[in-house]
Amino acid sequence: MANQSTEVRYRWRPGVRLSIDAQAAGERIEALSSSIGRALQRGDILEDARREDSPFRDEVFRDEDGEAAEKWRLEVCGRILRGLEMVTIHYEEGVEQEISVPQPVVIHVERIGYERTAKVMSDADMRRMVLDDILNQLRAYRNKLERFTNLARLMDGVIAEAESMISAAT
Repeated sequence: MANQSTEVRYRWRPGVRLSIDAQAAGERIEALSSSIGRALQRGDILEDARREDSPFRDEVFRDEDGEAAEKWRLEVCGRILRGLEMVTIHYEEGVEQEISVPQPVVIHVERIGYERTAKVMSDADMRRMVLDDILNQLRAYRNKLERFTNLARLMDGVIAEAESMISAAT
């Protein structure tokens, strides 16, 4: 029988520049989400960063104290939540292979907060809220492109296709 195992690996999305170890951040976010029992807010990450043993501490507390520093800390916490992704790695006979598409650890759900991706995708109402938000963003991009006739028509096609796919999936 072959020696096999599977693990979840966390990493930063391309372009994200944070000094925190992605694996430690992902594991901590999963633990916080489980212990809090609700969608995470940026403030939850900030409160955790105040602890000496938090992997977020050094990244979040770089600035001086004050109101501006506190607002910046919340911004950094949002970057942490939005910047993490996870993949499933399969090992067989010492060879590692990614067996899943990278996905965000959490997804921002309007009026709820940052919820674990697996929970959002398994809950029809939350999934619909996220998909509606994506459609609204696509429409906003289309409106920005209105000055460029060819690009606006292209976005009309993208939006129509997205609406069709979302209708079929829900």
